Amino acid sequence: MTRRPADMRPPPPGGAVVTVVPPRPTRWQSRRAVSLHLGMWFSPGEWLAASLFFAASLTPSLYPRPWLTQGVLSGAAVAIGLGTGRANRRLVSLLPTRPPAAPPAARAAVLLLAGATASWALLANYHWQVDVRRLMTIDGDAAPYLASAVAVAAAIAYAVVLVVRLAHPGLSCYAGLVTRIVPRRGRGLAHTIVALAVTVAVIDIGIASELVPSVNDRLVAADAGSDPDVRPPRSGGRSGSRASLVAWDSLGRMGRRFVATAPTVGQLRAFSGAPARAPIRAYVGLASAPSVQARADLAVAELERTGAFDRDVLLVITATGTGSVNRHAVAPLEYMYRGDTAAVAVQYSYLPSWLVMGGNQDRARTTASALFDAVTRRLRRRPLSARPLLLLYGESLGSFGSEQVFADLADIRAHVDGALWVGPTRANPLWRQFTAARDAGSPQWRPVYQDGRTVRFATNGEDLNQSGRWSTPRVVYLQHPSDPVTWWTPDLAFTRPAWLRDPRPRGISPRTPYLPIITFVQTTIDTILGGNAPTGHGHIYGPEHVDAWAHIAAPTDWTRADTTRLRARLESLAD
Repeated sequence: MTRRPADMRPPPPGGAVVTVVPPRPTRWQSRRAVSLHLGMWFSPGEWLAASLFFAASLTPSLYPRPWLTQGVLSGAAVAIGLGTGRANRRLVSLLPTRPPAAPPAARAAVLLLAGATASWALLANYHWQVDVRRLMTIDGDAAPYLASAVAVAAAIAYAVVLVVRLAHPGLSCYAGLVTRIVPRRGRGLAHTIVALAVTVAVIDIGIASELVPSVNDRLVAADAGSDPDVRPPRSGGRSGSRASLVAWDSLGRMGRRFVATAPTVGQLRAFSGAPARAPIRAYVGLASAPSVQARADLAVAELERTGAFDRDVLLVITATGTGSVNRHAVAPLEYMYRGDTAAVAVQYSYLPSWLVMGGNQDRARTTASALFDAVTRRLRRRPLSARPLLLLYGESLGSFGSEQVFADLADIRAHVDGALWVGPTRANPLWRQFTAARDAGSPQWRPVYQDGRTVRFATNGEDLNQSGRWSTPRVVYLQHPSDPVTWWTPDLAFTRPAWLRDPRPRGISPRTPYLPIITFVQTTIDTILGGNAPTGHGHIYGPEHVDAWAHIAAPTDWTRADTTRLRARLESLAD
């Protein structure tokens, strides 16, 4: 006897067969089904993969991230984990012999394992947060931070999966079309061609045509803007003033901030208790002249105009990628010498340093070399006794460019009276050379090179109080152990770095493990995001500049008590 199909009623008297078509769900019902049953769309194995990616996103980095940033990263990690698990499931389905379906008990065990993995990651992250906040003296409880990050992560993962779920019918339609048109053996090639075409279209239309110009326009607009409390200087010794050869509008945002925030004569006099002069600050922006050499020549002309070559100290600065100069870089010298100083910098980019390093780091080198050569050519026209103390400064990518003015240590000794390089990058050639040739027994994160006779490394001001003879000129590298810019390298993917070996340096939690690939990814994210650590940690350098300059080029009557007093002064201004 033939069983009647379930969707067919008994034939009416006429003998016709009536097919019952089930009613289509309403639009609201479809959306409700998608939104409420996303969790059922994934298998236990896929949730396990998601929990592993979630745990990886919560592994310790060099310093805590803002809860919103951590939430976005963790949510993206969960979504990627679900996608990876789904892709593995599809690959298994293509095997000639499929493995048998897992029993319900095994599926439940996998789900429990996924939940345990996520719970363990949250607990471990909480303890790491407590530990690193204590090391970095960060206020606030770790629990609300973590709760907020988890809430954001859940929302991000849910949104990503929802978008993919809604797009699923379209992908199924595409797969069915390929199945009908393309022979079985050619389907893999067809999928590859389509994927490449979509990728090229996204890059060409979405990124090259829309995203990159939009980001570039925003960066240009930001560089053209100005902080609300920054005004054109009245002192003729500053670029951008009425007497200046460099127009205020051409300085760029960072240049305007640099020339407008110098200490006043009153502040210098109040600190020293002696007469003071208005310090000279010269800056040339990208828009100030059409070429690198023209900008360097304009900077020297600006120094000439202000009488900078008659001052006691001349500081040549290589700015960061955005054109900024750390406000703690110059002020210590201005206070030490009661304003009898001149500082000059030339902008070479308005991009963040990590973008310049990845694209055109030669800009920093060529600008630093052009400016230094132009300054030293002018200095050679003066007798030795009438030349100012010539000092160099560079931070981050600026240290990379400033370093490359010189071939080696002997070249430094022959041309400058001192140098301070802060937050160096792993691309710095001299930094790599000095670190690799460090004295036996000294750690990579604070090496000792040739007994510290000329070059010294410091993680803070106290590290510079080393015993032993320190000849002149003096070179100081300031580098925090938790600075990702200094420690990032592709080798992190598969090699444990020295700064994660015992004994741990100050600021690195003993709970921070080395995990192949994951440590590399976390450090890369820290390098790109940057700026979230408190002063004195990560890539944030502050009053420790005072100690460095006091050891490099302090006046003859300067004392250690003066250094302590000036550090306190600059810390109070920062607050």
